[in-house]
Amino acid sequence: MATFSFVHAADIHLDSPFAGVAASAPHIRDAMIQASFDAWRNLVDFCIEEQAAFLLLAGDVFDWEDRSIRAQLAFRDGCMRLAGHGIGVYAVHGNHDPLQGRYAAIELPENVKIFGSARVESCIAELQGAPIAAISGISYQAKEEKRNLAAMFASHAIPEGVFSIGLIHANLGSSTGHAPYAPCSMKDLSLDSVDYWALGHVHQKRIAGEEPHIVYPGNIQGRSFTEQGERGAYLVRVRDGAVASLDFKPLDAVRFLAIDASIGAHRTLDSLLQDMIDALYQAAEDNPTLPLICRFVLSGRGALFHELIEPEAVAQLVESIRETFLDRDPFVWVEKIRCQCRPEKDLSELMDSDDLLARVLKDMAGMESSPEDLLEFGRESLKPLFGRRLVSGAIGKLSESDVLEMLAEARNLCIDLLGKEDA
Repeated sequence: MATFSFVHAADIHLDSPFAGVAASAPHIRDAMIQASFDAWRNLVDFCIEEQAAFLLLAGDVFDWEDRSIRAQLAFRDGCMRLAGHGIGVYAVHGNHDPLQGRYAAIELPENVKIFGSARVESCIAELQGAPIAAISGISYQAKEEKRNLAAMFASHAIPEGVFSIGLIHANLGSSTGHAPYAPCSMKDLSLDSVDYWALGHVHQKRIAGEEPHIVYPGNIQGRSFTEQGERGAYLVRVRDGAVASLDFKPLDAVRFLAIDASIGAHRTLDSLLQDMIDALYQAAEDNPTLPLICRFVLSGRGALFHELIEPEAVAQLVESIRETFLDRDPFVWVEKIRCQCRPEKDLSELMDSDDLLARVLKDMAGMESSPEDLLEFGRESLKPLFGRRLVSGAIGKLSESDVLEMLAEARNLCIDLLGKEDA
């Protein structure tokens, strides 16, 4: 059997906005708008550099059902570059870009195979005229795909005699943190006829199995602070009909980082500020070629709590840090500072009382112990705001972590307003 390599990527989300992130500086805003396109270009460059036999795209190439013309042209142009190097592209569509979505009249080059949605299809990938892999896949017809696409492979006649790949956009298990579209289980993927399952949908890289290989590469560009750290694709090397190696390649054009800063050791704001600046210099040193969008999370207990709970104080810290890194290229930009610190007196001590503050804190603790109920409460309470199309489009869907964060901020505000003398 032939020795070859291929690249497995997913969730490109071309023309994706950055949910809940805004920047006033034009060069930062432009970089964020361009990021998904730059990451796609990085992916194409990587395939060419590694002389990959083909590229697998496991769904959500585009971010919207009605694909923008700009996104479609960028995809076509990247595929044409790959065609010039003899690299095939095999793609399925997912919940963000189902086949029923609207397309512009843009013709893709002949090296691109888009799998249909009616049934599992198979095709043979070749290298220098010789068959090297059977690639089988199926796309979403509509956004809310309820079929178990993985289970449909069992009744499909997958070509034998070459390395076999299953290509789907699917939700493996029930706790991925993503919408349960095309749900499947490990049992569904335990087929002797498939050597490598190329999955998409989950935005976090994960190797879920090795016999056969079951792989999520994650998305290639983080889009918010829920998608921090390096993002990219897997280079898969095949030797003697089996996976010889899996190597992850970061491809993101802009990187999100959350940095923890404890207030415990600081008695003055300038001391804390210097620590935060030092942390950013370290982050920049660790990521020397990438623009960084950073968020500080202030934690711990200390004397600075009552100063930091004031919005103006935090806003001025943000501005001071931004000015420090104003001329850096690639940029380091602080999106915000989130205050999750505590007063010097422990929370349990504040609750161990019979005053108003203690009663409020106990009620909040009860709400925090039931995240599902809290999320429902938060969504109902904020429905007048999040129900507005412009707001929901700019901010995104309210998550459990969002509501817990709001509760933490409300608790800090209560401690500041009701407990200054005792805390």
